[in-house]
Amino acid sequence: MGWWLIGLTVWATLSGLAGVGLQKYVPAVLANELRVEAIYERIPELAARLQPEADALVVGAPEVLQRFYATTVRDDLDRLTPSWVYLAGFRAELAHRIAPFHGLAAFLSETDRVCLSSLEAIVTEKLELEVQYSLQRLLRQWAVFHVVPCMVLLALLTIHIVAAIVF
Repeated sequence: MGWWLIGLTVWATLSGLAGVGLQKYVPAVLANELRVEAIYERIPELAARLQPEADALVVGAPEVLQRFYATTVRDDLDRLTPSWVYLAGFRAELAHRIAPFHGLAAFLSETDRVCLSSLEAIVTEKLELEVQYSLQRLLRQWAVFHVVPCMVLLALLTIHIVAAIVF
């Protein structure tokens, strides 16, 4: 019983400190570094509307832009891919996803570059929704990660106190 109490106390302390750090860092990232703000429950719905919007955007576009969209962009728009990596930062991932757009711009006319720019904005919005979803999900998971062991600790502590008083 003593080892369980010590282990759960250490767990509760460390997860509590991690939670304090998360609750200081994550809201600051969400508020200051992202242009997109979304309620956690609505993020899948908001992300799902981006692929049809992009599909409509490339209708009538030149062949090279349609091929680029079909091979590089479309598959990424059809699902949310949350990642813990976004806790460390998302700027590198954004640069990685946007780099092919800059290479393609040289092969398009000025009017087609506007379409490409709109497509780039959709990809950027999708990534920011993924970051929002990932970080908000992390905060929600942390609560379970911390609260459940704390409740077990309180229950065992109560059992331990009652047992010490009775025996």
